[in-house]
Amino acid sequence: MLLSPPIDAQFQPRDAITLQWSDIGPLADDEWYVVRIPHSLGEEVGVTRETRWQVPAYVWLLRPSSGRLYWSVSVRVRASEGIPGNADLWPIAGAESPARSLVWLEGTRTP
Repeated sequence: MLLSPPIDAQFQPRDAITLQWSDIGPLADDEWYVVRIPHSLGEEVGVTRETRWQVPAYVWLLRPSSGRLYWSVSVRVRASEGIPGNADLWPIAGAESPARSLVWLEGTRTP
């Protein structure tokens, strides 16, 4: 999977950050891309059928003092429509991408 932004891309506090990657081909009906961003309080998990995902603005508050956040993406199988969350626990349908990083710089973040 080709990931962007490139490693160590830098962003200002007010920037909207969209992570993007190359598709692996058509997803099956029960397959989803699952994006994972570990942070100080656990992990931000995003689920999408598109090859991009916008990082929620509040993640800026969870970044470490270095501002560096790591992210990866995998294709996972949604076991049931009745299982809304915990996408990071869905069965994996292929290898998880290597972790990439970005740096979200310090400053004042206003909602």
